[in-house]
Amino acid sequence: MRATRSVRPTHGFTLGGMLLLAFVVGCGDDAMDGGIDEGPSLGTRQTSTTVEIFDHGLGVPRSRMTVPAGWQVVHDIATNPMTARPDRFRLDQIGPNGELVRTLPNGNYDSQITQSFEQAWRRAVQHGMSGALEDVSVGPLQRSAHLAQFPGMAEAEQRGKSQLLEASLQATRGGQPYVGRVHVVNTPFPEYPGAGVFMAEVIVSPPGVLDAALRTNIQVAQTVQVTPEFEAAWAVVDQRVSARIQAEHKQRMANMKQQFDSHQARMAGQRAANDSRNQAWRQQHLGTGWNTGGSGGETYSAHEKYLDGAIREQDAFDDPDSGQRIRLDGHADQTYTDGLGNYIRTDDPSFDPAGQTGDWQQVQPLE
Repeated sequence: MRATRSVRPTHGFTLGGMLLLAFVVGCGDDAMDGGIDEGPSLGTRQTSTTVEIFDHGLGVPRSRMTVPAGWQVVHDIATNPMTARPDRFRLDQIGPNGELVRTLPNGNYDSQITQSFEQAWRRAVQHGMSGALEDVSVGPLQRSAHLAQFPGMAEAEQRGKSQLLEASLQATRGGQPYVGRVHVVNTPFPEYPGAGVFMAEVIVSPPGVLDAALRTNIQVAQTVQVTPEFEAAWAVVDQRVSARIQAEHKQRMANMKQQFDSHQARMAGQRAANDSRNQAWRQQHLGTGWNTGGSGGETYSAHEKYLDGAIREQDAFDDPDSGQRIRLDGHADQTYTDGLGNYIRTDDPSFDPAGQTGDWQQVQPLE
């Protein structure tokens, strides 16, 4: 069984300027608001302005970023210090011409337990843009040359740690057509095939201004700075969550072993009881003619042959080495023994035991 993990934020990665995001496993979908109403924001600026993103759950500023004139930032983030997951997560950049850059909560996937990467990122986009866009259609993922321009992204891709991906998007908003891109940074877990975490953002705008929005996206990404306060707060949370997860995993493993051992003991007791009842029945109904595999040469009854052949699907032999009666699983046309307790069984009429090491002699099953 896999242990769920808490993953330290990779501050060298900046997705759409959102370097402040923490890589945490299991970010809840309910942490994301829907619409693009402005809420508590900094308002439209006439000049470029530095914005501080505050984490109300940890009680510290997460990062600072500079937005150009005419753009505003809407943010409401609260990381739960006990789980490292967001209780609330809202981070939008809104442009003067209807542009929207929405950072989604980080997601995780595990194709063996929950969902595949493909299912996870598409579900995150659909949920994250609910209420902001209608009639959303997202194309297939491909490598993103756009993301490769962000600080640290190309290096992460070259080291094979992350995949830089994007997909085209079409939608409507208020009956008007919108176009956009979905950017996804996928970081698989090498030790767990089919599992990993991803960051995602959606950039949308009316037709004709998307290219300008993408250029602004890169400019903002180059200004992001994670605060020392957040680094320190996250280190404490990450250590606490990691220790708890490891302890829970060890306890699960111990419980599973206890259950397995108990099951094995119960099965052993049942087998012993069944063997005792069967032996009593044999002695009562078959007398000394019944043989469970004792000394060779003892009586081998027709009833025992029937049980071996039809019920157990075995052949019985008197072993020349030990002098004991043995049973071999399955049936074969030819059976050979080297007189040392080793057997070869085959249905191949051309088999030649002379090609084997040792003195192999053919033996016949008891009749």
